[in-house]
Amino acid sequence: MIPSKPRENFWRVPCPDVYRGPHKDPNTAGKLYANYVKEACDTYKARGEAVAAFIMESGMSVAGVVLPPEDYLKYAVKSVWEAGGVFIADEVQTGVGRFGTSSWAFQQSNDGVIPDIITMGKPFGNGMPLAAVLQLEVSQKLMKLLDQNISTLSVVTRFVLLLDLLY
Repeated sequence: MIPSKPRENFWRVPCPDVYRGPHKDPNTAGKLYANYVKEACDTYKARGEAVAAFIMESGMSVAGVVLPPEDYLKYAVKSVWEAGGVFIADEVQTGVGRFGTSSWAFQQSNDGVIPDIITMGKPFGNGMPLAAVLQLEVSQKLMKLLDQNISTLSVVTRFVLLLDLLY
């Protein structure tokens, strides 16, 4: 995908896909793909505009399960944070243990970046139409509870307990 030009309210950056995208070398692809995010942030800052957020489906499941290169989030999110924005991890399809080795898709191929906001839905409801949005403080506490890959029902139970502890 050729990077889009900035629009009035958003800038769509290329999917960090080392299989189909222009940057295929896993040693350099993360930084090269993150440069598109940096370019967007720098452009808005140069125009005197604010960067609100960078939202990403952490494991792009609708696109054929595309996992970003290992250091992509580290560099992309750094640019967003430096521009004053927040990182929103869209975990509606991929969160709550669906990636096998981690509870969240953003933990895959990641250098410890924790999103400011996490959205989750499908697996969170265990078949029920249920969704949630977590912000940083809550997500950090939930991450501590989800220290291992556990069933969706356990996640829901622990999440309810977490909410009881927080409020």
